Amino acid sequence: MTTRRRHQALYSLFGGALLALALACGGSGDDDDTTSASSGESAPASVLSRVEALAPATDSASFEVYERQLQSNELVQLSRAAGQPVPSYLREYPLPPTLTDVLMHDFRLTASVDLSMGTIDRPVTAEQMTRIIAFYVETPDSRIRGLRPVAHKRFITGLTDAERAQLATEAAAHVNANGFFGPTP
Repeated sequence: MTTRRRHQALYSLFGGALLALALACGGSGDDDDTTSASSGESAPASVLSRVEALAPATDSASFEVYERQLQSNELVQLSRAAGQPVPSYLREYPLPPTLTDVLMHDFRLTASVDLSMGTIDRPVTAEQMTRIIAFYVETPDSRIRGLRPVAHKRFITGLTDAERAQLATEAAAHVNANGFFGPTP
């Protein structure tokens, strides 16, 4: 019987250690959640920065213009690096450096072609950006031009009215600082 009691004591001790470990891990997770929630409340997150997290389509049949051209540019660069001639059906075109700049490029295209705002010179106002954003909300994605029209339409329609107003302000500030095609090197 003493061996049986020893085993029970070891199992109890081992079970208690596992329980303590589980509680310690669970407790630290709760602290991290409250810290990130409180830090999120103190500083409002940039709506425009969320554009960088927009995932591209994973199925090549669903690629938008941006993803197809990015893939084409990569194939051209691989051909050159391998010392091979670039296939005649591939063309390399410069793309905006970030996904935020892709959105600004598409905004500029929408403003000049669809909204007949002409060439928008800096300084760009939040009112101009609000008009462009309203176009994205009101227009079906099949009628929106640009490099990533579907992704941008989904992004903008997923925002609240307050977030859209914040996006207009942030987009105007971004264009005024970097231009529609991103910072020039």
